Amino acid sequence: MNDSHKSFFQVIANLGVMNASQVKELFSLCTRTPDQVSVPGTQNEDLREFIRVINRYVGQYLLQIKKGVCEVTGKHFFVLINKIEEDFLQHHSGYTEAQYNVLKKTIDLIVSSGCGFTTLEECESKLSDRKHDTEDTIDMFTRHQFLAQDNEKIYLGVRTLLEMDHYLREAYPDDIKSCAACSNLCIFGRTCAHCESRLHKHCADIYFVRQKSKQCPSCEHNFTE
Repeated sequence: MNDSHKSFFQVIANLGVMNASQVKELFSLCTRTPDQVSVPGTQNEDLREFIRVINRYVGQYLLQIKKGVCEVTGKHFFVLINKIEEDFLQHHSGYTEAQYNVLKKTIDLIVSSGCGFTTLEECESKLSDRKHDTEDTIDMFTRHQFLAQDNEKIYLGVRTLLEMDHYLREAYPDDIKSCAACSNLCIFGRTCAHCESRLHKHCADIYFVRQKSKQCPSCEHNFTE
């Protein structure tokens, strides 16, 4: 891992999560010298291979940069995850235990909802007597991409989907499904009325265009909800 990789890693480690545009810009900055000449050894190295090099090095510390997609917006993000999920508070030392408990209880409401989201009103009624604290905590975790909000609905954010994948599958075996197109966790998406397979909305859009039909990838019936 050379200085370009180290500079790149330091930025994403500090932020925890970056959108795809930010990562591409950072990659360009880290692989060029001040006079804009590519650094030898990196000029032909694409972003995917660049991140593979970093992951091979930081993997010994049980860290990994992973790419994920927001279930609500379809936007791509890169997240630095800790593979030891039980050490969430140690890895994310900026959060208190009380804040983490709000996050986990919100996750529980979302996953067990059957629809892939909850509402602030439901969170405030079930999580705490101090509604203002609950709202502030949820807003904070939304800014940090652990949660996502849209039209007063609260969804799992891309960081939760990537970093807590194993925990979610173990804790909610009856509620968790994988996307029939990409095989990643799918909490909020579209569900086939025939076989109950689930697709991310962004995956469904791409899949049906490529297939030139709305045939379910699992049961091959016309995909209806």
